[in-house]
Amino acid sequence: MNANRCSNPGRSDNRHDLAAATPRAGGLAARRCAALSRVGGFSLLLLLSTAIGSIAGCPVSNKPAADDPLSTGSTSQSTTAAPGADSTRLAQQSFIEGGGPLRSRLIVTPETLLLTGLDERAQLSAMIVDTDGKLRPAKAEWRSSDESILRIDADGQAIAMAELGSAQIFATAEGLTASPTLAVIAKPAAGALLVQDRQVLGQPAAVDADAEFGVGFRMRARMTADAAPAAGQILIGNGDQPIAGRVVEATAADDGAFDVIFEIRPVDELFEQIRIDQSIDMSHAEYRIPQETLDAYAVEELPDGTLVYFARHDDRGDADKSAAAAKAMSRAQAQGSRVQGTGEGGMECNYQGEIKIGSIKPSIEFRSDLRLDVQLSGDVKRFIVTAELAPKLTLTPELKPGFAGKLSCRKDLKVVKIPVGGWLALLLGGYVPLGFGMELGGSVTAAESLRLDISGEARVTGRVGVEGTALGYHMVNELHGDSGVSFKPRLPSDLTSFNVKLNAQVFAYAEVELGPVIKKLRARVFDIKGGPKLTLDLASMEQQIRDPAYASHIKLSPLNITAGAGSSIRTLQGLLKISFVELKILDTDLLPVIRSPQAAFAIAPESVRPGNDQEVGDLAAFTAQFDKSTFLAMEAIDRVEFVWIRDGHADAGRPGCRELAAAAGQTRFACEADFREEHEGPQTFHVFYYPKLFGITLPIPFEAADHAAATVIVQPQTVAGVTVIRRPVIRVLSGATAEADNQVGQSSFEHFEDGYSGAEFTHHDPVSESRSVAASAAESGTGGRTANASSVASGAFTSSVSSKGHNRVRLIEGSVTAAAQASANCIGTGTSAFAGSNGTAIDRFHLTVDAPVTVRIRAGGSASGNPRNGRAGVRISLSGFEHFGELDFRYGGRAERAFGSIDQELLLQPGTHTLMVSAHCDLSRPFSVPGETWGGSGQAALHYSIEFMP
Repeated sequence: MNANRCSNPGRSDNRHDLAAATPRAGGLAARRCAALSRVGGFSLLLLLSTAIGSIAGCPVSNKPAADDPLSTGSTSQSTTAAPGADSTRLAQQSFIEGGGPLRSRLIVTPETLLLTGLDERAQLSAMIVDTDGKLRPAKAEWRSSDESILRIDADGQAIAMAELGSAQIFATAEGLTASPTLAVIAKPAAGALLVQDRQVLGQPAAVDADAEFGVGFRMRARMTADAAPAAGQILIGNGDQPIAGRVVEATAADDGAFDVIFEIRPVDELFEQIRIDQSIDMSHAEYRIPQETLDAYAVEELPDGTLVYFARHDDRGDADKSAAAAKAMSRAQAQGSRVQGTGEGGMECNYQGEIKIGSIKPSIEFRSDLRLDVQLSGDVKRFIVTAELAPKLTLTPELKPGFAGKLSCRKDLKVVKIPVGGWLALLLGGYVPLGFGMELGGSVTAAESLRLDISGEARVTGRVGVEGTALGYHMVNELHGDSGVSFKPRLPSDLTSFNVKLNAQVFAYAEVELGPVIKKLRARVFDIKGGPKLTLDLASMEQQIRDPAYASHIKLSPLNITAGAGSSIRTLQGLLKISFVELKILDTDLLPVIRSPQAAFAIAPESVRPGNDQEVGDLAAFTAQFDKSTFLAMEAIDRVEFVWIRDGHADAGRPGCRELAAAAGQTRFACEADFREEHEGPQTFHVFYYPKLFGITLPIPFEAADHAAATVIVQPQTVAGVTVIRRPVIRVLSGATAEADNQVGQSSFEHFEDGYSGAEFTHHDPVSESRSVAASAAESGTGGRTANASSVASGAFTSSVSSKGHNRVRLIEGSVTAAAQASANCIGTGTSAFAGSNGTAIDRFHLTVDAPVTVRIRAGGSASGNPRNGRAGVRISLSGFEHFGELDFRYGGRAERAFGSIDQELLLQPGTHTLMVSAHCDLSRPFSVPGETWGGSGQAALHYSIEFMP
């Protein structure tokens, strides 16, 4: 191999040492100072080898240059060491603003070690960053993860024990543990130049800060060398400086160094052979807390690494608050939304729609563990990040009346540096922002605000990345976790016209971003996001009753997780030179989705006989059977209410079936109630329950299903499967005349006065008074089927006899007919057909039978009056069955006689059947008494009862 190397204390060969160039303008000391990177933030590039010696007089700052896109972006105050200061006293911000001190940390340099062959050696150093921000040397204990690949002695000198391979170096000191140092033994590409940190002046910078990071991304570095690197040569840094790529051009600078532009290339082009297979614990990796987070929260770090965030009191002046509000408004307007309220809790939010929201201000405890799995071995490649996120939070977002849209907010709580440095930082280096977020979407129609008390903790673990061989690479998605977060809605006191449709989720997230510290340059390659998601759909009782396809409900996904490729996954594909066979993105509920209870509601029997003041009617049994009684193992039903729908409005149920309190674990609610005669007809009820959510009883009832309704028919008797009609509501006007000696009268009257109790006719004349009834036949019922009925009455509607002798009376003649179309379940008892003098009354029914049914016919005729000669008759016919009865009038004086009785059972098969009952009275032969002229009078009646029996 013809690679040019920097000299190494452990090796001696004739290869060119780029670092051995004669110092030029500025001197070695200046270059050493320039090679020092910041302590703090995300990089610690210190040359602590014996060659450097004292670094007194070098200004040390952890504040990045404005044009340094690879700087940490630290917002801490810069500190400069005075000339002559101890070289170990390098400043670092030691306190999180307002949140108490950071714990002391152990730092090892270099962060990533590159050795290029057997027996090659390198020196590692350890330092402690105290809580006062000072650095001091540490006497560390060293250990190698694989001594067959790499050994390290008590003084921190590493020795390559193999030609190829990788190992991790662990250091502990004074009870502190450093982030592991990755040591790689590899063979660079032919002709590659190995660059030591001391040859790099300052920090490499991006040529175009707006370019997309990845393969081809160009960087500029100033370095010393005997000659300018040739275009096309591979550069690889073997320290902490991020140098890795192919030279595009190199030009001489005024200070004798060279300005080199190089572009990032895939790992396969940098090394002829490389073998990395490590799982790196990131629990001790460096991290920072973004300044925006520090502005909104005071932060404390607990001994176990948990970070506690306390929302700060907003003591900004009115001008600052107005500026913040204007910023939120501007951001919303740019997104085509309207915003009212700026209580975002220090979070970055996106808006859609009409956003009216009050304070959020969460309090958070956040614990995280990260692990990086890396394998680079020929065509076998793996890059997988495992993130365990355990947030514990409390927040109370307030949604104001008129909220309609979506609010998406998130906050980076900490940003962890992927613990690789130097050349590897340009390939697999980057950052993992960790944080929490909230999404609220929907609408609020109410007179007052709706608040959500959200509290609890969750644990989300995701293993996401890519692995495979040249035969194919695939996404890795392994997710699990649990949740104990509760959502407790605080509803407004005024629930008039109340309607809420809300989707709410709180979540923790981890984003894997490759590239430099400037966020706009980083490439987001993987995402993990998870947390509970609540769907709340609430409306008033009246709204639920009106809409048969809707019921208020709650749905909770205790842990909804999405994980997979980020928006810039192609960056990783280019750096590793891989292509995906499949790109799998998961969006899943890891725990069963929980819904509010639902019930099946029934009333039995289908019809009941009503009661009155003398007797109680049949009892109807109401039963609501719920599918469960709990929500997240907590009682979910406070009480059940049966609501009676009367005149289109909700009314209290019948006595005994109004409201039932729920006992623990109760799923069946049952009661009985009766009805009165004034309730005759179909009576509809809905069942509601008052839900308990996380132990809180909501003041608004939930219908037990989308249409949790049942109907009971209140009528004298019903039999399922039979459709008939009864009692039409009919009003007919007719007229009649009456003549008598000395008087003539004329009147107009209604034949049908009350279609519910019978068709009654009453005629008043100057001579006498009598009544006849033409009863008929139809009533609206249930079943959705139709039938026809008719009733006819004709003949004499009245008769009169003079109390004086020798009076002539003309019989009043007339006729009426009635027809109806309806459906019902039975023909009740106590029905009669009356025929007046020389008249006929006919009731006709058409029956639709769905299943075989037995009909019992009980009937009897009667005749009354004072004719000397005449005949009365009755008739019943049904599906081929005929019954006749007749009686001759052959007596004198007023009399009443019964005839034509029947008690018969018939089996009706499914189909259409006609039932006809009739009565007639024939007075066709008047008679005379010597000296007087008489007209006889009479009435025939058929009293019948039709009962259907299953």
